[in-house]
Amino acid sequence: MILVVADTTPLRYLVEIGYESLLPRLFTRVWIPGTVAGELRQERTPAVVRQWAEQLPSWIEVRKVNGLPAAHELAGLDRGEWEAIELAKEIQANLLLIDERAGVRVAREQGFTVTGTLGVLVEAARRGRSSFEESSPLRTATGRRGVAVQGDRPGTAPRFMQVGSPVGAQSAPETQPRPLAPDPCPRRAKRAL
Repeated sequence: MILVVADTTPLRYLVEIGYESLLPRLFTRVWIPGTVAGELRQERTPAVVRQWAEQLPSWIEVRKVNGLPAAHELAGLDRGEWEAIELAKEIQANLLLIDERAGVRVAREQGFTVTGTLGVLVEAARRGRSSFEESSPLRTATGRRGVAVQGDRPGTAPRFMQVGSPVGAQSAPETQPRPLAPDPCPRRAKRAL
């Protein structure tokens, strides 16, 4: 079984657009630290997300984080991000779901495989569980919040997304060749366009 830990933002976005049900179909179970559960219930969080978080589905497991990160690991991370990374260490997770750039950087520096909201949608589409046409509300909802989506076309992955390696352990076989995965850094990808 693949062990997946999630930070707040991917869960929030997927709930906002009504695609949270992709997670158990892709990963069976998702672990979150207590801080992430709390962030999903904050008053400033959209009502639909707060309602969902009040009665988390059975495929979400909330875990208390035992370890504390080293001071150098906290640079630029909020508590939810560093607790997600610490929880991933504790349970030896295979995958971290994080959207924020600083969290992605620290997680990758520590050797974790990382994907975000769009990566979940890419994998779901790749496995035939969703399509990008169906995911257009995500592009609208997240485009204003700093998740780069330039270069995407209906039916294809956003150009900067790493789609070269599956995020799940039991990926469906390829039926069509995938495009080369360009640089995942939106700034460098934009310059290359």
